[in-house]
Amino acid sequence: MALFRLPPHYVFDYKPMYYDKNKERRETVKKQVRRELGLENDPEAYKYSIRFRRETFYQRKVKRGQNMRMLLILILLLIIAYLAFYTDAFDQLISKIVK
Repeated sequence: MALFRLPPHYVFDYKPMYYDKNKERRETVKKQVRRELGLENDPEAYKYSIRFRRETFYQRKVKRGQNMRMLLILILLLIIAYLAFYTDAFDQLISKIVK
């Protein structure tokens, strides 16, 4: 169990700035024809759903790690509070530091 985790590297989805009006129109017509014929197997929609599931998995993993760290800190604080209020060890430690 690590206390600190580095985030993964970022992957950028670079899209060139060139705009082809004719290609855009062709793609729109193709999608309309596929939709009308019932051949709508859009691989882009599947790709986005996979990406969405992967991101939610990563978010759950990060949240689980944060919860474990919070639990560890809470346990340490409870141990320190117990030593401070119910034992003489904490008082002896403070008296040695002050001297």
